[in-house]
Amino acid sequence: MSADAKIPGLVIDTNIWVSSFLSDMGFPARIRLAAMQGKFTPLYTPAILAEYMDVLSRPRFGFPREAVVGFITRLLENGAEVAPVEPPARLPDVDDEVFLAAALGSTDKIVVTGNTKHFPSAACRPVRVLTPAEALRLLQENIP
Repeated sequence: MSADAKIPGLVIDTNIWVSSFLSDMGFPARIRLAAMQGKFTPLYTPAILAEYMDVLSRPRFGFPREAVVGFITRLLENGAEVAPVEPPARLPDVDDEVFLAAALGSTDKIVVTGNTKHFPSAACRPVRVLTPAEALRLLQENIP
């Protein structure tokens, strides 16, 4: 890695992790792999971890409990907790506000989501809201 490049911290919406568990193909799966390889720092708050565990453990998905627990454990090992900052505006889906609050409390101020409509730019400034494809491009720019 070059002297100016750094490993960014990214707040990842739960829908990315769900998609990555549903299929080993596609951008969400590549985001999960990049997280596990240390190509970025997954940022979280206790509320985000609780949501990850709740959603990934839902019976309708059928994800093995040991896989979910192993994933959360790796996130804790590779990630960093951030202090959330109250968002200045409401989001269309109030459940997404924990991700915006975490990003506002982070240095890089980036949320990665498959539902960009839930994060209107006017309500999210100065946070950058990226799709998984956009986040992967950002990571490629920062990693040789």
